[in-house]
Amino acid sequence: MVDLLQAIELPEVRSWDFQETPEDSVVVMEFRLIYQGPLPSASNSDPKPKAKHAIRKQLHPQLEQYWKEHPQLKHLLVRGEFSSFPRSVVRTLADEFSRGKHGFVPLIRKREDTYLALNILFLRRDIPGRIVSGGGDLDNRLKTLLDALRVPDTTNGLPAEPEIGFDPIFCLMDDDDQITSLHVIADRLLAPLNAGEKQDDVTLVIHVHAYRGTNVSQIAGLPGAV
Repeated sequence: MVDLLQAIELPEVRSWDFQETPEDSVVVMEFRLIYQGPLPSASNSDPKPKAKHAIRKQLHPQLEQYWKEHPQLKHLLVRGEFSSFPRSVVRTLADEFSRGKHGFVPLIRKREDTYLALNILFLRRDIPGRIVSGGGDLDNRLKTLLDALRVPDTTNGLPAEPEIGFDPIFCLMDDDDQITSLHVIADRLLAPLNAGEKQDDVTLVIHVHAYRGTNVSQIAGLPGAV
């Protein structure tokens, strides 16, 4: 008799714990982002800047919506009520994190001692056993994703002029060294191809945990803090 449990190929689980989350830190934001589309491998010789910007553009409206719905963040989208704050905080951030003519608004910023733990469900249509080799190795495909989650270092891959609906561009973080933990489950995507999809396209569900501080004084006034 065939042992069905032994015949089933389990998904691959990969974890990178760069530093321990402080025991008395506080999770201040938690949400999920979804990406569907190509995820090529990136390398030093071929960094795929245009592919990263395409991912950034798909995640932008989700992050913008999060700002609009968050009880504290939504107030930072509008112009200040007092003369000392004539511009919105978001526009000020966009100017601070500008790359050429493009402004970026990172949700998680290093200067505020805020960090990220990411749990990613990585679904692809490769046959079992090809998690690493199929469609490019997993680590370098994740590098493409992580670079797309941050403010780019240069204007490579960016259009010459800001596009309608993407001025400024909302992104997750200003630097990827704010990621302290990365947990990935890579599994098969069983959904049939839709019009316009390609066989090697992926579906990613990115569960974001943002945390900050090791005591009450550090988190006072932080969006999401109670």
